[in-house]
Amino acid sequence: MVELPGSHDFKLMVVTDEWKYIFMANGGREQLFNLRQDPNEVSNRIGSAPGIRDDLHALGAKACGVPGAIDALDGDKLRVFPFRERARMRIYQFDRSHGVLGFPNKPEDALQGFDRATLKRVK
Repeated sequence: MVELPGSHDFKLMVVTDEWKYIFMANGGREQLFNLRQDPNEVSNRIGSAPGIRDDLHALGAKACGVPGAIDALDGDKLRVFPFRERARMRIYQFDRSHGVLGFPNKPEDALQGFDRATLKRVK
């Protein structure tokens, strides 16, 4: 699923060595994580580091100022839509290039075709 710039469900992420900033157009929600102090991204620092937030938001907006992404902007800021709750559903991300099309019926079947000692694919 791809959310196009300027769409209700568009998301943007800006990552530096120390910080990760996430912007969601749906409701203008934001997350900010200090990757050095909080590598598991548990504590949202959006309210406690406004300068960092502003800098990363500006970088994200600047990155969208190109053809194909400019619809994500409202002036020099990222475009915000009123919050709309989305239906909850499982998002399936499988490596189809290796023939993984879904979850196995039984968890132990996930290792079929692999050497259990090395976890390498058996040809």
